[in-house]
Amino acid sequence: MIPARESVISEEILSLLKKYCGERLVSRFISDQKKMAVVEQRLLRRGGPRLKASSASEMCLDSDPVYDQLVTMCKQNLNEYEFQEVMLNFGDVFKSHGELHKAERTYSNVMQYGQRTGHMEFVAEALLRRGEVYSRQGQWRESSRDLGQSRNLFLKTKDSASIARVENVLAIGCTEQGRLKQAKS
Repeated sequence: MIPARESVISEEILSLLKKYCGERLVSRFISDQKKMAVVEQRLLRRGGPRLKASSASEMCLDSDPVYDQLVTMCKQNLNEYEFQEVMLNFGDVFKSHGELHKAERTYSNVMQYGQRTGHMEFVAEALLRRGEVYSRQGQWRESSRDLGQSRNLFLKTKDSASIARVENVLAIGCTEQGRLKQAKS
């Protein structure tokens, strides 16, 4: 049985997948994962203890191999906009559960994909969210760099709400570092 936190993350990711990809595609994905688990058990049967087959509620959707397959499935079945949107949401799930390295990786992937496809609004949003992750980790230089780039992109589109979000994260970072005068400005 997988730990409770991973189960919650898996359930949230599963919910996002159903929303974006549909129930049928997600059911087929889970079925394929179960079949692969059975094959793995057969291969391991000779050399070690028998593993219990994964059920849908026990499958850890944020393990690296399964997560990579999920990303591929989304990329193949969603348009560019939906793909980047669901990836930002995956990153948010990881961030909200303290899986900051996975959130950082996901936001970095959105940035790269957005740059390749010319969707700079997703690049700006991913920079903002990755900047928040760096801020939580106390990586102030990286956070400030990402947030500055994000702010510049949002300035180009005159997205005042997002600019305010960037300024808020920057101010919190300054406050946490004890730079109160800079936080006020």
